[in-house]
Amino acid sequence: RNFARKVLQGCLEEIEVEQLQKASEPINQDQTQGNNHQQDEEFIQAEEYDTDFLGNSQGNPMDNSESDEDLVEEDQDIPEVEDATPELTIEQELLLFYILFNVSRSAMAWILAFLNHKGISVPKSVYGLKKHSANSSYYSIIATKGDFFYVSMAKNLEFWVSNNYFDFSKCITDSETGHIKVNSIFNIDGMPLYNSSSMSAWPILMKVSGYLRPLPIAIFVGKSKPSLNILLSRFCEELNIFFSNGIQVLGHHFKLVRALFVCDAPAHAHICSIMNHNSRMGCSYCQAEGRHFANRIVFSSSIGTLRTDQCYADSKENNQKVGHSTPLLSIKNIGFYSHFPPDYQHAVCLGVCRKVFNFLFSSKFGSSCKISALKLKELSDFIDSYAKFTPAEFQRRPRRIDTNLAHFKATEFRLFLLYLGPFFFRKFLPQKYYDHFLHLHFSIYVFCSDVHQTLLPNAYRCIEIFVKEM
Repeated sequence: RNFARKVLQGCLEEIEVEQLQKASEPINQDQTQGNNHQQDEEFIQAEEYDTDFLGNSQGNPMDNSESDEDLVEEDQDIPEVEDATPELTIEQELLLFYILFNVSRSAMAWILAFLNHKGISVPKSVYGLKKHSANSSYYSIIATKGDFFYVSMAKNLEFWVSNNYFDFSKCITDSETGHIKVNSIFNIDGMPLYNSSSMSAWPILMKVSGYLRPLPIAIFVGKSKPSLNILLSRFCEELNIFFSNGIQVLGHHFKLVRALFVCDAPAHAHICSIMNHNSRMGCSYCQAEGRHFANRIVFSSSIGTLRTDQCYADSKENNQKVGHSTPLLSIKNIGFYSHFPPDYQHAVCLGVCRKVFNFLFSSKFGSSCKISALKLKELSDFIDSYAKFTPAEFQRRPRRIDTNLAHFKATEFRLFLLYLGPFFFRKFLPQKYYDHFLHLHFSIYVFCSDVHQTLLPNAYRCIEIFVKEM
């Protein structure tokens, strides 16, 4: 919308200039209409596009039912495109517009032809637009695997500082050296791009303590998992510099103090070159060995011998893949045990909590459901009656469990687990299942809070009881 608004504003300015020039020329009306008609025919022959796409009869080719002021008011909470990519050329801006808004090739070709007709030199086709935009110093093409784009942490910090997005009050400044100490969280994960293709993207995201939103450090796009050397080599080199000497950005010296990697289990196993979570040695935190049971790997409820960062660094852990090294081992300040916390979203919300809900309420378990269909309907009606009172701080209102459980998102499971479950389930669940759910509720509530640190031993005991009674 921001891009369309700027194009609209530029076109209106050009139209006003043309109208002023024509008004100053002493040409009669018939001759003016004839010349305009001749110019329109030449434009049609040159560009081979129908003039019906040019908009309304008033001659404004980019006119819209919404005014420019409406667009500004509607987009006031959306960051400007040029702020997010301060160094993009007009070709890269057009390519970004083409990709983000899913514009058809024919529509994009019309826009390019229109801009060329107005004297703005841009490629005349989408293919030329992609080819021209790919000529960047950050782009390196790997012929057999895919495309890799590296932005760097320094560019992210420069963007935050130059746009006054960085909150220096949330960071500690070293009184002796003047270095700004920051904590950072990194995320690496793969995501499919199309339903009909194996093409996937692997971004590396960075979030620092002085800014709430993450920004990309690098991204790999290809038809298979990226090689760890391609994905992580430049990232590890810059991370070592960030830890040891720091990064100088616009007069500020940033130094990384602590870094955490928050990844789901498959991505964690891939970037650390360890066994997958469903293997016999799948636990990345203890040396417990799983066993086959009912066509799956199961683990004991007791905790095995804890793994250590030093054993990971020396490649002595029994879950590390033989002959497969990872560039992350070259970072001295990163430990595979202490700096890779469990993924709360997948492990708790979409893992344990969803499994408990399916065990209690889902009809696919048949006679194993712990409440009757009538009680399940009464529970859903009870939830419906209170859904409209949900505070705006929560992303979603609670939905009916009997019809929508299969479509619950992680935030909905979290809402029931931390806040609404003890209230809603008290009258409908049998006492032993309600008490079992309360063990999970209390322990996760304490683990997620910074206020109840004195209750951590109790929460640890409750989570042990929950696992044993599961």
